[in-house]
Amino acid sequence: MNNNTNFTSSQYRKLPDFNVKNLTKELFDVTADRCAKIISESNKKEQNKSTQIRRFYDELVMWNERAGISQEAFQNALPFIFMIKSKVAYAEGRGTVDETFKIFMGTVIDQIDDVKTLNNAKLFMEAVMGFYKLYKQD
Repeated sequence: MNNNTNFTSSQYRKLPDFNVKNLTKELFDVTADRCAKIISESNKKEQNKSTQIRRFYDELVMWNERAGISQEAFQNALPFIFMIKSKVAYAEGRGTVDETFKIFMGTVIDQIDDVKTLNNAKLFMEAVMGFYKLYKQD
C-alpha cells in the first residue's frame, strides 16, 4: 500500500507500510510511533517543525468535519482533500517540510476513498502527532 519508493532522493527515510483502511491496534500505536520518529529525524532543524506538521493535520480535521456530513459532502470535498498533497509539496519546496513528510502525507491522502477512510486517516494523523511531540521538541 505504501508507495514511498517512487523517485525518492537520498534524503528520504523509509517509512513503515500502513493502511488506514484496515484499523488495527498497531496502526495507532506501533506504526504511528514509528512514523512519528522517522518524520522527526529530519536532517535540517527548520524542517518538520511541529507547528508545520500540525497545520496539515488541522486541515485534515477540518475536511473530516465538513465531509463527514454525507456522501455528497464527501464527494464535493475529495478534490480539496487531495489538494493537501500539493500544499505539502509547496511546503517542501519552501524547505519547511522534507521529502519523508511529503511521502507520508501523500500515502495517507492516497488511501482516502470514502468517509470512513477519511476519518481513519484523521485518527492516524492524530496518533502520529501525539508521538511526534515526544521526538521533536521545537
